[in-house]
Amino acid sequence: MIPAGLPGLRECVRPAYPARQKIRALLQRVIDEECAEGGDGRGCLVVNTCIEVSAHDPLVAASLEQDYGVRLAALRAVIESGQRDGDIAPGKDARTLARLVIASVGGLRVSARSGVGRAALEAVADATLSTF
Repeated sequence: MIPAGLPGLRECVRPAYPARQKIRALLQRVIDEECAEGGDGRGCLVVNTCIEVSAHDPLVAASLEQDYGVRLAALRAVIESGQRDGDIAPGKDARTLARLVIASVGGLRVSARSGVGRAALEAVADATLSTF
């Protein structure tokens, strides 16, 4: 089950679209959130907590590890479904690809906060999917 606080991921696992399109939509949602005008500039709570707090608080680290596991399992299921459907190369390791998506989401968020523009973020999303 996907927790309510993960709407982008929840949308990603809905069955209506091919796997590659679901993952691209997830990455696009991150880009849109980070590039939105009038944003509050706080960024993503999970990414911020990973960077700033988890190394100093074992309870927070454990919670983040659980959150990562939920994200990994959901994305892996999407990727494996895509491999069965022929949308994603069957020879690729689904767990590794799921980790790549998670890392790309974090990287997109951090890059956007560092001033990287939308076009560059879109190129990163495209490059991520090109490995599939």
